[in-house]
Amino acid sequence: MTRGSDSDFVGFVFSALTTNTTHFYKVLRAIAPKPARGQANGPLDTAAAAGGDTFVLTTITADGIAFSVGDMHTGMGRLYLRRNLFSDYSYRPDKPPGYDDGDDDDGDEHASVTFKLSLDRLIICLQMFAVDAGGAAGSANNPAAAAAAGGVGAAAPEDASTCRMIYQGAGHPFLLVFRQPSTSLVTTCEFNTLDLDPTEPAEDDDNTGEDGALRMDLSNVALQLIIAGRVMADAVSELRAIDTEVLTLRAARASTPRFALLSHGKIGLSQFSFPEDTGGGTPLFERFMVNAPPAEEEEGADPNPDVVVVNSYTFGQILKAQDAMALATRVSIRCDAHGYMSIQSMYELGTGTAIFIDFRFCALQDDDLTERLERLGYD
Repeated sequence: MTRGSDSDFVGFVFSALTTNTTHFYKVLRAIAPKPARGQANGPLDTAAAAGGDTFVLTTITADGIAFSVGDMHTGMGRLYLRRNLFSDYSYRPDKPPGYDDGDDDDGDEHASVTFKLSLDRLIICLQMFAVDAGGAAGSANNPAAAAAAGGVGAAAPEDASTCRMIYQGAGHPFLLVFRQPSTSLVTTCEFNTLDLDPTEPAEDDDNTGEDGALRMDLSNVALQLIIAGRVMADAVSELRAIDTEVLTLRAARASTPRFALLSHGKIGLSQFSFPEDTGGGTPLFERFMVNAPPAEEEEGADPNPDVVVVNSYTFGQILKAQDAMALATRVSIRCDAHGYMSIQSMYELGTGTAIFIDFRFCALQDDDLTERLERLGYD
């Protein structure tokens, strides 16, 4: 950590300024690995619980910056910050290692640069300045409490620190430059980067994109629903409290319950069923669609059969999305016909803009699923 002037950095590939450090801290923390139950939930505890630093894949383009963690086997989290979320955003690639200019005919419009850095250290640094912008430290450290207190859409105080991100190209560190408007103090945090060699062949995996995101078959979506973030976050908290190990998601087009989460853990089998309305006649789901496989639809069968979607997932993976759900106004859940699931949380900033945090998971090969469903009363 050094102190100086943020005008000292020239020849940069990327520079972006945010006037609310707390938003940046909250959404990055939402994709960080979670400590085991019973452990403290601070950044240092998270790093220790994960067995060391967690490295985040960082991809910068002219349209925004993305942070991705995990893999297709343990679940993947992705945070994408569009350029319009920043007060100032500049990207001018100099084709360093890690640079990918896509189609040569498109010039630099779709260019990207990719590298890895320590997510844990990034969060620890942001936390020191996010507390100033977010009020009490407890609110900054507890996404659910901050959301309940209105911190999600609150504007930054006039004396809150601004944060400028700077990357000067391959071989250079990633920089966060904090400035407090009421003083002349400028604090710079440097993070070592691991440049990716574009000459190395990528892993032959048809299920992941160039930015590491797990691909879904969007032409064959079996389930899509939108629900309030607090409802899903509360449901996951209850499932965690009963030591769920395997979570089975069941959704039906016509039969009831329309949507249920089935828990299998140390205490046996449990079921968390969702009503169709909130009790006052207001629908619980903003959107709810269960689709039959395309082949069945084309055969001219009954257009409204009771199509059922059932997939199982390791509950420890789903827990990774809990902080993002707690921040979210809305949560979108999608499953494709292959069992890949996306949990996308919409974090509203209160300025007509929003940040989307997307987690994706692979379904388990669940040999005991049929038996468990029968024990819970399903055919």
